Amino acid sequence: LSAAPSAAQPAAAPPAPAVFTPLRRNVGIFHQRGGTIGWLVSSDGLLVVDSQFADTAPNLLAGLKARSPRQIDVLINSHHHPDHTGGNGVLRPAAKQIVAHVRSSENQKAQAERAKAATTLPDVTFPDSWSVTLGDETIRAKHWGPAHTGGDVAIHFEQANIVHLGDLLNNRGYPNVDGPAGASVHGWMQVLEKMAAAYPAD
Repeated sequence: LSAAPSAAQPAAAPPAPAVFTPLRRNVGIFHQRGGTIGWLVSSDGLLVVDSQFADTAPNLLAGLKARSPRQIDVLINSHHHPDHTGGNGVLRPAAKQIVAHVRSSENQKAQAERAKAATTLPDVTFPDSWSVTLGDETIRAKHWGPAHTGGDVAIHFEQANIVHLGDLLNNRGYPNVDGPAGASVHGWMQVLEKMAAAYPAD
């Protein structure tokens, strides 16, 4: 008896390209794999929102270095999930500080302990809101309440009038309600309604 020929294995999909997209007033987004990264690059400041994964963060870092000689002033984590914090360790040597909501940091630590994995936690945490001014831009991170997790924040670039929502806004499928991390379906609806009323329509 001859063995049946094995089915050919499909070729692995090529990695998605790293894409930097300027939006306005020195603020833009970075896409590759995982959560959308926000960035501010100006002569007076360099700030990043989220870090994706350890394998995509070097591409982000290389693109930032091509745009500015500055060290990253602040890396803000919108929440703890690995597609938003997995690159923290890569960015850590290049960042002056990592900032997140206190519950996000707690969730990230618990997640790493369950997985018995190393993680790079934020240096600075806050319970309600946090802000920084870099040159002519003020960036304000605010926790609106339990939603996608118990530690989500919205990051408002006030002069550019851009709000980075992490996973608080999902238009590509059913939302992930991370109950063990403090999520709330009803809270999420209330948070979206509060943010829609609070932020400018533009």
